[in-house]
Amino acid sequence: MENPTNAGTDQVPEISEPRFTAQSAIDEGIPILRLGGDLDLTTVPLLMDAVNAAMHVHGRQRIVLDCTGLAFCDSSGLNCFLQLHKGTGPVEGLVLAQVGAPLRRLLDITGADQALAVTPTVDAALALLRS
Repeated sequence: MENPTNAGTDQVPEISEPRFTAQSAIDEGIPILRLGGDLDLTTVPLLMDAVNAAMHVHGRQRIVLDCTGLAFCDSSGLNCFLQLHKGTGPVEGLVLAQVGAPLRRLLDITGADQALAVTPTVDAALALLRS
């Protein structure tokens, strides 16, 4: 990633709850949300708030979700990813980056890995969205 800039509170508010975090950065106009904690029925609305804020502030329709810190994802989280991928809401280009083993297993078992763009690094995700 070339010089990503953390989005300050004047741009995109960071979500920091006891069970879920979403930190915003931007790289050459593409928002990146670094996710942490658990993504489930109770925290999906927090992710959607973060995605909507990033899309509104940056005026973009492409986004990278950096899943490095995501410890858990249930079917609600998976459904959220799929809805974002389908273009429901403000997103037209979504890439999941740095997916850990638990989420990778969920994607593989459900076949969602065939629908969602998944890359091993944030840099690869950014390159994919720029192509």
